[in-house]
Amino acid sequence: MSSSGFPKRRGAAAAAAAVASTAASANTAVADGSGGIAIEVHAAGPPEKLEQQQQQQLFEEPDDSKTNKRQQRRTPPSSSVLLSLVGSLRRRCCCFRFQPSRKQYYCMMPLDEDSTITRYTILATITAAAYLPTLSNEFVFDDRIFNDALQVQSLDGIWDIWTKPGTIPGELHYWPMVYTSFWLDCRLFGGNNPVASHAVNVAIHIVNSCLVDVTLKRIGLSANVAYLSAIIFALHPVHVESVAWAIERKDTLSALFYFGALLRNPMVSTKAFRPNNCCKSLLGAAPSLILYALAMLTKSSVVSLPAVLLLLVWFMRGKIRRCEFIYSLPFFIAGAAIAIYDIVQMGIAAKMNFGYTFLQRIMIASRAVCFYLWKVVWPTHLSMIYPLWYLSHNKVLWWSSVLVVGSALLLLFLMRHQWGRGPLVGLLFFGMTVGPMLGLIDYSYMLYSFVADRYQYLAMLGPIAVLASITVNTCGKIDDPVNTSHTTIMKKMRNRLFRFCSILALALGLSTHRQCYAYRDNETFFGRAIQESNSMNGWYHLGLLYRDTSKPEEAVKCFKKAIGLLNNRKAEGDIPSTLYQQLGIKLYYQTGILLKDELNRSEEAVEILGEAVKNNPKSSTMRTLLGDSYSQDKNGIGNDEEATRHYKIATSLDPSYAFAWGHMGTAYGRLGFYEEAIKAFKACLALSPQNTI
Repeated sequence: MSSSGFPKRRGAAAAAAAVASTAASANTAVADGSGGIAIEVHAAGPPEKLEQQQQQQLFEEPDDSKTNKRQQRRTPPSSSVLLSLVGSLRRRCCCFRFQPSRKQYYCMMPLDEDSTITRYTILATITAAAYLPTLSNEFVFDDRIFNDALQVQSLDGIWDIWTKPGTIPGELHYWPMVYTSFWLDCRLFGGNNPVASHAVNVAIHIVNSCLVDVTLKRIGLSANVAYLSAIIFALHPVHVESVAWAIERKDTLSALFYFGALLRNPMVSTKAFRPNNCCKSLLGAAPSLILYALAMLTKSSVVSLPAVLLLLVWFMRGKIRRCEFIYSLPFFIAGAAIAIYDIVQMGIAAKMNFGYTFLQRIMIASRAVCFYLWKVVWPTHLSMIYPLWYLSHNKVLWWSSVLVVGSALLLLFLMRHQWGRGPLVGLLFFGMTVGPMLGLIDYSYMLYSFVADRYQYLAMLGPIAVLASITVNTCGKIDDPVNTSHTTIMKKMRNRLFRFCSILALALGLSTHRQCYAYRDNETFFGRAIQESNSMNGWYHLGLLYRDTSKPEEAVKCFKKAIGLLNNRKAEGDIPSTLYQQLGIKLYYQTGILLKDELNRSEEAVEILGEAVKNNPKSSTMRTLLGDSYSQDKNGIGNDEEATRHYKIATSLDPSYAFAWGHMGTAYGRLGFYEEAIKAFKACLALSPQNTI
């Protein structure tokens, strides 16, 4: 102590080191749900006391014994050197703690509660402006499913929608809720109205974006993180496929019920969940359970919600108790029941087995996760139909995807105490929600592609929340929090965040606005898919469009292009034989029919289908198509004798193939061999009594 009674002042170097150490120990943090950006202060007092304590530290004599003991305690064992290095990097960088915080003091950027309506109005306005081009779009591609469905068009069809699954042509799933919404569109807006259907989709998406803000605040994130997440969710170009494509209302509507089920569930709250009575608690779950069932009846890929509930409980409270497991049990039962029923109905309509091995499915799932996350960060070259990936090409890329996903999960788990549980929860939420569509089990769209933008409509909320948390904390980082006034800190934070959000909203909004034009009509739709990804499926459906619009020459060119892409995969052994046969039947059938019946080029049809038989000699379907190319057409041109030879080979390959027997009977009838024709027709009718051949 000096003679004046004040503590002896240390040197300038020691004072500067103390200030730097104090500034480094103040970490930005996501607020506890009360709104605003927070500066996390690891001290036992409010911000005013903190500054006094820090100033006093500059004049205190260092205690070497305490310092040595503290350094000894902080010295990591040799087995955790890597973790200490990562922790050191974390303390020196702008880091985040993306989880609800307790017993800490915050310097808040206040958000007026009365501004909630204003903020949602701004969100709705910029979202509607971004999706404005959809109102001038026509129905495209699969929109014909509900356009042509009598159940949707007729007044009494609502009963059939719910009680007769599988009767809507083109729909394999039991998703009655989405078709009920289309049925309501027809009643309210007078039949098939593309403007009304697209406007309803945009309106549901706007409501979902507002619910994102409410849900994230409910689980303990700050108002700024929640609102920035809502902006990104509303304007992200990846969501255009789910919003601008009318039939994909199943994504937006299921998400609406999904958010409702989360918000109505008592477990989704930062307050402790203490059920006093088990029966009363289960009855209290009824509204949430009903909304979850409606979400499942809209699109069954939201089946993971019960697991997400437990994940959020762990995120908010750090543990999952037995009562919370019991409370979530009805959700698991309801989800499993509806999912199994949907799978059974879909299996009856189409038995799918694409022949991928378990190891291949792991590789597909890992690369799909990397693909989706990259599209969240860098949403360029978006396509409605992505090409089917080559499994035999660039195996380093496939295995690196597995390594990246596994390493990310392991790293986030090990660093959950330093970085918070949020990043791990965000990635797990993403994986759980998109999991049913990762290719681990077969689903119909795997015939054309392993990925689609619409599959991550709901799942990308996890990565978005993590990115929003990092952004808000970065905007709130102050170089010298000790010597900066509270008002200055708040002003800097607000200005940084406002500038960033404005630039981000403008960039995402313009990209979304531009992407909406790709859904203007069918020709633009498939043309854009081909332009972005050269998709085999895009060429095939563009050919169907030209066929339906009486352009057989252009249709044949598109089909041949698709056949070339398919055969390239077959030559490289990169496609299972089952999948090749399913795709080849569609392509070769359409090409052969157009060449023979529309363009009168039977020889070319025989050449094309002969190539199909050569590539798949054990396919009875391909052999039957080749026989059809030899049979007589409406002008009496053809070789029925050669046709019957191929029909016989087809029936020997598969005696249960009714169409081969029927076509053989027709060819025998034209040749005058009536006894053989009668036998063939009897065999056909025995296998397929409803056959009209």
